[in-house]
Amino acid sequence: MYESEILRKAPRDNAGTCHLSGRTETCAMSDITIRPLHVHEQREAYELAMRAYHLSPTDSGWKRWLEPLSADRRFGAFLHGTLAGVISAFSTELTVPGGRTLTVAATGGAAVRADYSRRGVLTALMQEQLRDCAERGEKATYGWGPTSATLYGRYGSGIATNSKNVHITSRNAIFRNDTPTGGAVRMLRNSDAIPLIQEIYQSAASYRPGMIRRPTGLWPDDLGSTSSEHNVAVHTGPQGDDGFVLYRPVNFSHDGPNLQADLFVDDLHTTNPHAMSDLWRFLTSIDLTSEIYAPMRPIDEFIDLMLIDPRQYRVGEVQDHTLLRILDVLEALAARSYRRAKPVVMGIVDRLFPENDGNYRISSQGVERTGHAAQVRMGVETLAMIYLGAWSPSTLAIAGRINVLDAEAISAADELFRPTTAPWCGTSF
Repeated sequence: MYESEILRKAPRDNAGTCHLSGRTETCAMSDITIRPLHVHEQREAYELAMRAYHLSPTDSGWKRWLEPLSADRRFGAFLHGTLAGVISAFSTELTVPGGRTLTVAATGGAAVRADYSRRGVLTALMQEQLRDCAERGEKATYGWGPTSATLYGRYGSGIATNSKNVHITSRNAIFRNDTPTGGAVRMLRNSDAIPLIQEIYQSAASYRPGMIRRPTGLWPDDLGSTSSEHNVAVHTGPQGDDGFVLYRPVNFSHDGPNLQADLFVDDLHTTNPHAMSDLWRFLTSIDLTSEIYAPMRPIDEFIDLMLIDPRQYRVGEVQDHTLLRILDVLEALAARSYRRAKPVVMGIVDRLFPENDGNYRISSQGVERTGHAAQVRMGVETLAMIYLGAWSPSTLAIAGRINVLDAEAISAADELFRPTTAPWCGTSF
């Protein structure tokens, strides 16, 4: 058992209230102990997390919880011996602009018992996890689908990617003749498809910023089973297999003269526009289907422009998709590439990791610390928002997130950070 050095130094005004033996007592953050969970504590932690997310514990969920993906990176927060919260992580590689990868901790599963909320438990867990990730040499943390949009900025995280939920009326979705095409789509038995689609995914992940190396444990549990409800189709182009879609039928209906069902797209990844349009064309051509629902698709995937009637394609919601917390600013900035533009000196402020504070000269040739005056200044959470290309510096300057000290620098910063493709994660974790 150990306590975080950060927590021992935490100010006492973070005190909260905890419940002990049916009574209410004052409880400071120094009373919170953070440590890795033991094997016999995993079931309690799993049930705590499920209830915190208003979900019911299940046998299949418990089985996935026990997978070694993040078991050794799961921390519990204890108050006087009672498990009050939990948080998890696993190490992976994040694709950054230019095609290189950055070693990051994929984080998730942060949960606090309802009767221990607003008592500093989440802050204790987050601070300990950030310290642990930094000590492991991970350059950033990368969190998927935050349940609360207001919590994580205080820990230095910023919205790194966005996504959109898509609906297509398949029976009326007719593709234009000039839509990119080239290749063939074939369906495969799930057990035969697994190694192939995993290879395709890794190829796709190498060119789009925001995607991660996907561990085996993040693929659907039943994908290799003969009773799986998923269907797999693979696209083959001139250079070989270059795309796949994983989908399943939902919402069966016998109300009309024929059986109808909707299609739910769980996964669709390609390495080029031809494969992407061909796979969507395949989905809309499947008989006895009415609607196609595809959640969390890339912002720059414009299927509507490929249809004769673009209104058959509808965007239901655009949402933040992942959060990035940069732990080593110099290493993270040096890992990605930049477009040709006049160099810009950026001043970065990081209240949790002051070693990141300072000015960085950024150019198409690389990044270095500098003693020159900053031309723009921002918090580390704002740097995370421009790092993969989800937001332009000028947009964030207009919003007041970037302090512009040299008016000419902001347009240069826009060009330096301008992405060739919208960042997107495409993996739930």
